[in-house]
Amino acid sequence: MRQDIGDISSYMNLKKLYEESLDDSLKDENSFFYFCSYVPVEVIHASGFRPVRLNVNLDTFYLSDEVTPKYLCPYLKSVIELFLKKNLKAKNIIFTDGCDSSRRVFEIFKELGFVDKFYYLKIPFNENQKDIEFFKDEIEKLYLLLNGKIDKEKLVNSINLYNSGKKKLKELISYSQNDSLSKNYLNYIFQIIDIEDFLNQKFEIDNKKSEIKKRFYLFSTIFPLKFIEFANSLGMSFDYDDTCFGYKNLSLIETEDPLLSEDPLLSEDSLLSEDPLFSIARYYLKREGCVRKRDFVSRIESIIKNYKNGNYKGVVIYNLKYCDPLIFYLPLIKDRLSKENIPTLIIDDDYTLGAKGQIRTRIEAFLEMVK
Repeated sequence: MRQDIGDISSYMNLKKLYEESLDDSLKDENSFFYFCSYVPVEVIHASGFRPVRLNVNLDTFYLSDEVTPKYLCPYLKSVIELFLKKNLKAKNIIFTDGCDSSRRVFEIFKELGFVDKFYYLKIPFNENQKDIEFFKDEIEKLYLLLNGKIDKEKLVNSINLYNSGKKKLKELISYSQNDSLSKNYLNYIFQIIDIEDFLNQKFEIDNKKSEIKKRFYLFSTIFPLKFIEFANSLGMSFDYDDTCFGYKNLSLIETEDPLLSEDPLLSEDSLLSEDPLFSIARYYLKREGCVRKRDFVSRIESIIKNYKNGNYKGVVIYNLKYCDPLIFYLPLIKDRLSKENIPTLIIDDDYTLGAKGQIRTRIEAFLEMVK
């Protein structure tokens, strides 16, 4: 459902649109919730659903602590807390085997009866041809479960819609270069609002020069939106979001074989010259990947490359508590960045900003260091 609040021209209005869209998604029976960036939203949309990625801002885990182990991913625990607090029951949710907590939360949701229909997606660790074929088979099974049949035309339409949405989002982000908070909220609105509503929504970005803040590169898996707001209030601007749902997801799905697309007999609106499910599988596995990928050396090198291209003041790593994939590679990342003389700050947090005083002290000291 479109949130008609007029032209969006400020960070606070973007925040309002995000919060209203989140509330609307929790009431919308057509919402299809997901928590992992490997979930192909194009397949969900082509099946007639509204893909919604939940990002919850909560201060405590009072209720969820009673039903979950202490070591569960705090992000997923915040979602459980939301469902318990609001007594929610969703129609459709999809889980993945992207990490151990993702597998465990599937069992918790099932036991607590939070959802009518569960779906589970297996994700390969590598991106070779056989891995792409495996993932293609997995999302084909998902599409058959949701849609009842393989409809290439619907898939092509959804791919084109999301490609158009990404193009629009990238343009909006470029207009918001002086406002990192607006950039982040635009990205998260894109992940929760109906794609056609996003394309139809008029955004008028105020690009006036604001208070000069130091520009930093944010690396993490998942972070709460209130973290970037808090850091921004201290003079730190995250101009590059290298996280699970960050800017790497704005690359487009290539739906045609580059050689065949040169054929003058093929129009831009023609159906795909290859299997759209294969295009989707290839895209999700080949783009800049998750910290769970086995070839993490190239992942670290991409951080260094993106950092140097952006002329940032330093790298801030939001280290989500109990996030095993990130914790495992953190020493390697820290060592490699140190060898490149890249100033690095690691913020340890459990998704609640419970140690806000300590976080403030560390950020302020880091800002002094990189003057």
